[in-house]
Amino acid sequence: MAETIMHIATVIAMLAVLVAGARFVLGPSAADRTVALRIAIQREMGAHQLYQYLASIAENQQIKELFNRLALEELKHKMRLEGMYDENFLSEN
Repeated sequence: MAETIMHIATVIAMLAVLVAGARFVLGPSAADRTVALRIAIQREMGAHQLYQYLASIAENQQIKELFNRLALEELKHKMRLEGMYDENFLSEN
């Protein structure tokens, strides 16, 4: 299960980097998985902040609520990734 989660985090981070236009090669090392999780966490935080901002400027109440729900989902994703990071890498140090 942990390997599957790490694989998903790696794929998410690779996609995030590709979307950002950066070049990055991830391998199977723990250092690469750490970087992947950190990038994924940063991306989730960025998405959370974007949705919060969009909610703050939305004039339509339904749209505001939608962006607030999306912001909350991104925050949950970030927290889940942080938990994975803590579980898999903080115990190694």
